[in-house]
Amino acid sequence: MPFYRFGPSIGVVFCVLSVYAVAPAPGAATALAPGLVPVRGAAHPPEADLRVRLGGPGEPITEIPLEDYVRGAVHTEVPLGGLPRDAAMRMAEVQSILARTYAVANRHRHEGEGFDLCATTHCQVFHTAPSDNAGVESLIAEAVERTRGLVVVHEGDVVNALFHADCGGATSAAETVWGGHTPPYLRGVDDPYCQMPRSRPWSVTLGATEAHEALNRDPNTRVGSALHDIEVVERDTAGRAIRIRLDGERTTSVRGETFRTVLVRTLGARAVRSTLLDIEQVGGEYVLSGTGFGHGVGVCQIGALAQARAGHDPADILSHYYPNTSVVPLRNVG
Repeated sequence: MPFYRFGPSIGVVFCVLSVYAVAPAPGAATALAPGLVPVRGAAHPPEADLRVRLGGPGEPITEIPLEDYVRGAVHTEVPLGGLPRDAAMRMAEVQSILARTYAVANRHRHEGEGFDLCATTHCQVFHTAPSDNAGVESLIAEAVERTRGLVVVHEGDVVNALFHADCGGATSAAETVWGGHTPPYLRGVDDPYCQMPRSRPWSVTLGATEAHEALNRDPNTRVGSALHDIEVVERDTAGRAIRIRLDGERTTSVRGETFRTVLVRTLGARAVRSTLLDIEQVGGEYVLSGTGFGHGVGVCQIGALAQARAGHDPADILSHYYPNTSVVPLRNVG
């Protein structure tokens, strides 16, 4: 199937990328093995309204038309402000297609709980409240309309449209991050556009007690009464830590993304921004330093934004991160 092409765009501005990144559910990533999610034979038509839980357990479940959901997800995931209008529109179009594709592919994620998607980073961050900036809302509405019904497919199936904020120069294969099977479109790729601003370095220092207590909160990283050392023991070709050894009363080896997820859950999103990191023990503290932000699989928003600024078509941007895929109307799937 051919890629859809987009005509001359009008848009507004792009400011700070969301810290959120879509990923498999914590603790279920290996079983889910992020991959092809066919919509053929789905219990609900893919264009049907989505049942979205807007808060935590017990909070209301609201039926939202797919395109309205896309609009709410886009204005949450890509705050706009500061870019030339055409570049901002291209990025908004990219994120619109991502949001729609992810929603269609994962609409049964919470089926057992009586709804389709939650409104948190477990699924895709979604807010019903519009931006205070009328120009931004107008831009997003136009981007959603220009891409109405378009999704990313691989061999006729809607893809699991994973994305993250900043790959640090190269994305990783899903299997090296979470285990399981990696579909062809979620293999790692080099991202020279993310390298252009050269990675945004970060560093965080964790006290030994702080790190110990955080790790002990999860059975996958529990080390018992003492934590002696944290060491990266294996990396993938992109440089991400895919195995980390935790040396304590109980010594264990965990996936790098498991380590990151556990610390983020306890200490916040900026505690460990990515697994593209080094870990050094200095006195009674652990210094974590690295580049990138997020799990590093699928679309890199920083790189996509740089490509949008360079005038790349949204379909070409998506095919860079999801090789051998096409952007097609949802009505043509299945």
